[in-house]
Amino acid sequence: MINPFRHRIVSDPFSGPGTTVAEIHRDAFEQCLHLIDVVRREERSVSMLIAGAPGSGKTHLLHRVHQALIHGGYPHAFIAIRLHTSSKRFWRHMRTSCIDSLLRTSGSSRSQIERLFLRRIWQKVQLPAVGFRQFLQVTDTLRLESDLSGSFVKAMIHLVRGVDRVNVLAWLKGHSLEEERLEALGLENPSEDESSAEEQARFFLKELFRMIGPGVPVVLCFDQVEALQRHEGDKEGLFTFGQAVRTLYNECRNLLLLSCIQILFYGHLKEAVCDPDFDGLTEHQISLTAIQLEQAAQLIHLRLERSGEDMMLEPQLMANLRERWPTSRQTAREALTIAAECYDEIRYGRKTVGSQPQAPDSRSEADFLQGEFEQRFEDIRRSIHPDDLEAILHSAIPVICPLHDGSCTEMDAPSLSDIDMVLRHKNRRIPISFCNQANQTTLAARLKRLLTLMDTHRLQDLVLIRHPKRTFPKSQSKAHVYLNDLRRKGAKWIVPSEEAIAALAALRDVLADAQSGDLSNGGTPIGPETVRQWIQMACDAAASSLLNDILQPAGTNVPFSPEMETAIRGILQETRVLFVSELADRLKMDAGQLEEGIRMKPGWVGFMEGPPPLIFDPVVTRNGP
Repeated sequence: MINPFRHRIVSDPFSGPGTTVAEIHRDAFEQCLHLIDVVRREERSVSMLIAGAPGSGKTHLLHRVHQALIHGGYPHAFIAIRLHTSSKRFWRHMRTSCIDSLLRTSGSSRSQIERLFLRRIWQKVQLPAVGFRQFLQVTDTLRLESDLSGSFVKAMIHLVRGVDRVNVLAWLKGHSLEEERLEALGLENPSEDESSAEEQARFFLKELFRMIGPGVPVVLCFDQVEALQRHEGDKEGLFTFGQAVRTLYNECRNLLLLSCIQILFYGHLKEAVCDPDFDGLTEHQISLTAIQLEQAAQLIHLRLERSGEDMMLEPQLMANLRERWPTSRQTAREALTIAAECYDEIRYGRKTVGSQPQAPDSRSEADFLQGEFEQRFEDIRRSIHPDDLEAILHSAIPVICPLHDGSCTEMDAPSLSDIDMVLRHKNRRIPISFCNQANQTTLAARLKRLLTLMDTHRLQDLVLIRHPKRTFPKSQSKAHVYLNDLRRKGAKWIVPSEEAIAALAALRDVLADAQSGDLSNGGTPIGPETVRQWIQMACDAAASSLLNDILQPAGTNVPFSPEMETAIRGILQETRVLFVSELADRLKMDAGQLEEGIRMKPGWVGFMEGPPPLIFDPVVTRNGP
């Protein structure tokens, strides 16, 4: 039987434990409901900072608020944002997170965002159903009244009608779409320039909240604020967070902005955020106090009852709890840890050694962290999408790469269009550009601008990264020509494996949980420094390979493994001559990566530039047909 009091951290406000003691944090819960009512009645935005010790129940409080909104019957929106991002793409991260939250159904057949849009339509017609022509007329009226863009309204119409849902959702999240899909849906192509993409995401969010409408509270929950710190003393992400919250507070009329932090982080946040932004962030403040013994007893009773355990254990469990309860109050997590120790003693006959018993389900820190990584890696690998590459690597590389190689740091370099980040490795500057656009026109435009940048700013060691499932345009395309020119000038083209991308995301996720006090091994907190040391000692092989590839100068990598060279020679002996794209299809690898590897080791196979580029068996030309 698994101990029902271990491994119970609430990490998602949408899915809590199902056991709530109303008396625990009643004041904070009622304050949240009061502020929601203020937003609804006064049609203005309100903010509150919620501070508490690790394990005090901040995320569980958000879950209670969400459940109260569902059962309250009033129209609302509930959005949860975990701040695993960087300052340079803060608004884009918010945009994606908002759409992800609004796609939750909360027991209905339609998502939050669909219900809210259809509610605005119903307010106009007051009828259970309308014809499509009238529907379009009403949506056009809504567009004008709420100052919505034509593309946004079209996307919402497609969404509620179920038209090309995958691509519509990608557009709503700000992702790149192929030209044909944009034309078919009648949507504008989102900007790919970093500064304008951030501005566009900010504009989109304000538009989204206007669509939801005045008097409809949007509860916007910011969790794991601490994860914005890339390293000790880093303030950039927190500064951007403060600016963003104040912008929403000042420019929107229907938001409750809830920000959750650890109580010991309060001083760091106040120091990093400028005073006007901090005021916008903390119109109201509340601290989650520790709980009393009687509250802990209620919590333990509910957990035991819900677990299906034998309730005959309860009297002895409660007696042991009262015997061990310290004179001071405890957090909910500390109370559950004491209960877990008592449970182990009763169930398995194990006495406490010191203050921490070795329970049957506890593990060493290294084993625990490896298990956490592997579970998250598998979850991410199954759900990862090519559109996720930029968000993952933008957040993970500056944090994980310095742990992988101590001589690597992220530079606060001057902002250059199309350069997403700059690393310093020993005496080299490594600019990185994510060339992950699905839209070929947009991709070609970025590559062309990068060519110009290499000349005007004398960029060296430029690294270009693209997802392995995002196919590259044909060799005759402008994008292909520009890429070849970039390579000739010394740029490196990297197509990482999905395993490497998922590994970096999982490592960043574990560290972010530790930074925010949300990582616990059997009730024992695991701090961020412990996780950093573990990453340094046991960084995943796929993640390490990608980071090494980024840090090594172009031309120093081994182009292909011996097994890959053998496979290529075997195909050439059979086929003699074929396009590089055909060979790439047979090898199930990216054509651009294959071409780069061939160029790095001239002479071992025959190669012709094209277009399209050809590869052939050199023995044929030497010996004749």
